[in-house]
Amino acid sequence: MSIARIGYLLSQSQRPSVFTGAGMSRESGLPIYRDSDDAQWHDPAIRRLATVAGFHETPDAVLAYFNTFRERVQATQPHLGHLALAELEMWLAGLPIITQNVDDLHERAGSKQVIHLHGNLMQDRCTRYCRGVPSVIDVRDTSMTCPLCGASRRPNVLLFGEYVHSDVFQQALRVADHSDLMLIIGTTGLVAPALEIPMRAKQAGTTLIEINPQPTAITPLVELSLPLLAGQALPQITEAFLQAII
Repeated sequence: MSIARIGYLLSQSQRPSVFTGAGMSRESGLPIYRDSDDAQWHDPAIRRLATVAGFHETPDAVLAYFNTFRERVQATQPHLGHLALAELEMWLAGLPIITQNVDDLHERAGSKQVIHLHGNLMQDRCTRYCRGVPSVIDVRDTSMTCPLCGASRRPNVLLFGEYVHSDVFQQALRVADHSDLMLIIGTTGLVAPALEIPMRAKQAGTTLIEINPQPTAITPLVELSLPLLAGQALPQITEAFLQAII
């Protein structure tokens, strides 16, 4: 059975990692941004707001949109799949998670090593990059300026027209290069440059395991593909892993 096999492979892994996409958050009730019939991107207002041009033209409207989205995230809870990954991390002495998602559900589930490729909605940053990298600001600080340089601040998320910050991307690539097993969960594999992560892991000889109800662009690369939702698959995988190490 695939689940038992995945649990065994995890028990033998020395450097496992996880790569998650929008499907992971969708199971908790958060909307897909792109690549689905009900994606937010189909809304012309959101297409205008979530861009660099939109931020420069109507910053107050963009901030209001993201603040509403923050409230929605805060009202959402991690599902069983998030919790299973956090449990695995405790047994594996670390389990880096590279995520395309901007919510904090992995962290609230208990995962400690989360790399946000597209930023973290629950943080702000300086609009000037006053230290050369995103200056992360706790959103509980309700002032509208950077405490370091006084410039305006904005949500620490990637807008369309922006690039993944090189430091974050290099950190993710290092994880991919050094992993011997990667769980790929809830991503279509259609968004660049995130697609480079599993491809880079494949080139490094990593065992790739996909968890997704539907085939994706990544499916041809993987050794095992489990056609289940994360909330269904990951608790079972965690149980199989525990049986394998006991």
